[in-house]
Amino acid sequence: MEAVSKKEVKSAKGKKKGQSSASPKLAVKEKNAKTNTASCTVDPPKPEQIQPGSDEYSAARVELIRNFRGHFSSYIIPCFVASGETSDQKQPGHLKYSPFNCLYLEVHCPAVAPPLLVISNNGQSTVSFGDVALGQTVMKKITLQNISTEILELRSSLLNPHGPFLLMNALRPLQPADTYTLLISFAPDDSQTFYEKLEIHTVKASLTLSITGRGLTPTLNCSVEGGKLDMGYVLVNESSATTFKIQNTCSLEVKYNIWLDSLSLSKHKAQQALPSFLTPQKEPSHTVGIQNISGLSVFSVSPIEGIIGPNKSHEINVTFSPDHESLHYMDTLRVQLFDKQVSHVIKLEGAARKHLMFLKGGDPLDVSDESLSSIPLHDNTTTEMETQVKTVLVTLKSKQTEDIFTTAARELQVGCIKTSQSPAKKNVEFFFDNLHPLQQKGFSFDPIKGSVDPGHKRSIHITWTPPAGYDANHIQTTPIQLTLKGDVIEIYKIILSTVVTPE
Repeated sequence: MEAVSKKEVKSAKGKKKGQSSASPKLAVKEKNAKTNTASCTVDPPKPEQIQPGSDEYSAARVELIRNFRGHFSSYIIPCFVASGETSDQKQPGHLKYSPFNCLYLEVHCPAVAPPLLVISNNGQSTVSFGDVALGQTVMKKITLQNISTEILELRSSLLNPHGPFLLMNALRPLQPADTYTLLISFAPDDSQTFYEKLEIHTVKASLTLSITGRGLTPTLNCSVEGGKLDMGYVLVNESSATTFKIQNTCSLEVKYNIWLDSLSLSKHKAQQALPSFLTPQKEPSHTVGIQNISGLSVFSVSPIEGIIGPNKSHEINVTFSPDHESLHYMDTLRVQLFDKQVSHVIKLEGAARKHLMFLKGGDPLDVSDESLSSIPLHDNTTTEMETQVKTVLVTLKSKQTEDIFTTAARELQVGCIKTSQSPAKKNVEFFFDNLHPLQQKGFSFDPIKGSVDPGHKRSIHITWTPPAGYDANHIQTTPIQLTLKGDVIEIYKIILSTVVTPE
């Protein structure tokens, strides 16, 4: 008994020692297991936090469908049979029945995984094109995958042949685990929301794609009023620049291009029409006027293309660089949207002089076609204060009511070109000669003399009231001389043509 008790004590002591030596390792393992368990714990979202249609929801749904292996459910539904008339007319349909008069309906409900799955766009089966400008075509890619173990023969339903949606590629058989990308285009032709369904059929199931998009009319506002941009007067071989803005007023990005008619491939064909002075009864058809002799564009624009974000604006720079004297520089600028629709047409005009001063106004006496006008010979031996004589026609029309004549008025402008050069005389002076005889004929000039600073213009108002005893049956002409003094002296012979018309 003592020996047995001693052995038990020894074994107990040995066991305690073994347990005490192994307990630190077990403690570490248990601690690591608890740590791993804690780190792998995932808190599921609450039901109110799940948003159907979100990217996370669609991705989780695709993953569940991919791992779904199918199951079979069977349900037995007892159907009790009753006959006769209802005892209570207020509650029709309630009849007494016997539990022994019963039929049992067994319903089999197999659930299988779909053979075809959308794997692009987080598995969403809705293809949204968003807002697209009219006339623009946008492409979308939808990737399908065969998640079954069989070869799938794909067929599709028909889209509206007159609608904006189009399936761009043909379907083909799809091997197990293979993918196939559908190309769908959207080209709206009306400002409205479009919606269609495209069904991809297999032998066992169908996949429905919802396609939606909205067409919008792109709109740009231009800061140029009246469709005309006058660059003013510039010295020959110098340049002037100005800017205008185009603003995107719609909710989508707008791509624009800027074209000049002088650089168009159809320019030569368009210029084969008769000049405008030969067909005064028609609208002028020419969109391009005098150009540089050097062959370089007299008007240049930058940038020539760009993309304007919603409610944003771009600044367009226009530069006028003439290389010879002419009053009829002209070009046409066109703002084109998405390489198709012309949004704005702007007429560019400019004039070039060899000297600082210019006189603007009067009736046209020359033609805008340079080939039909005389080209003056330039003499490099002329003096600095060279005198030039030019003719300007001003027609004044008065209306007669019984014996009363209305006052006719016209306006001329004297200007001084601002230049980067530094001539000895910067401003321009002007004055009329011998006004007394004209004042007796009813003419009035305001002012009769003055000066103009560089970069400015000054108006000269000419009025005429027929004097007593004026013969209204004849057109009379009266000349007057206007002198401009700048870097040279220019003398303008102004012919005042007076006409009286009945009221």
